[in-house]
Amino acid sequence: MIDRSERIDVPKGTWDRCEGCGHMLFHREFQENLFTCPKCDHHRRIDARTRIEQLCDPDSFEEFLEDLVPTDPLNFKDRVPYPGSASKPSRTKRARPKPSWSVRPMSAADR
Repeated sequence: MIDRSERIDVPKGTWDRCEGCGHMLFHREFQENLFTCPKCDHHRRIDARTRIEQLCDPDSFEEFLEDLVPTDPLNFKDRVPYPGSASKPSRTKRARPKPSWSVRPMSAADR
């Protein structure tokens, strides 16, 4: 048994556990393998920016329409008003991505 006084603290983010089989991998190795487990071939979900970094050459990616927000051009009618009211926020307002979200629509081009 290991004495706790001899235990070495490993920095957070050094290891990743596969969500498919539970295999432990070094984060850098997991990243180099495009977030795919070498034991069971489970593909971890990744965000759009990470996928773009995997596919495009460095500094060749250009994002546009960053301020794109949902609208209601057909004026749909529903229990919750689309335009909104003083008491309830509109569906379009609630559908806007939060600044802290890492998931949002992206429009881009690779040179």
